[in-house]
Amino acid sequence: MLNFELLDVLSPLDLTGSDSAENAALGASLDKVDAARVRLQAELFPASADLLLYRWEQLLDLTPAATDTVHYRRDKVIAKLRNRGLLTPYYFQTLALAMGVIVTIYENIGDRFTWGVATPDEVVHYFSSGQSFCGECLVTYQPVVAELSALFQELKPAYTRCVIPYTP
Repeated sequence: MLNFELLDVLSPLDLTGSDSAENAALGASLDKVDAARVRLQAELFPASADLLLYRWEQLLDLTPAATDTVHYRRDKVIAKLRNRGLLTPYYFQTLALAMGVIVTIYENIGDRFTWGVATPDEVVHYFSSGQSFCGECLVTYQPVVAELSALFQELKPAYTRCVIPYTP
């Protein structure tokens, strides 16, 4: 049932003439508001966002290329949301540990949106039977701070600063 029909049914009097036209105009306005509500509901979710997709990208600190399609941009937003974890220092420590690096994260360095990350300068990887390949060195020293920094910068909340002191 359209809104102007609903207004006619709810009216205690049988309206004719200008009152009926007024109800029709008011009903049409309410129909437009209802359609806008449906569109806004779709914008709340990145999988269906269109008009507010740029806000999702700003929130997640994503910069789309000029050639990116809307579908690809939505996929990037969803992927970053899924990779976010709980946005706690523990989550980022677990990510670093998955890379083979043990880090310590200090919160509230200078202000409440800044994290300090203490990392070793390099990570030692030992040859491991079943995981390493023939011809690899028995011990390798790999600088991982830059790679870890790039991962943290990509996944951190847009309003958070992540300070990882190192010399490139």
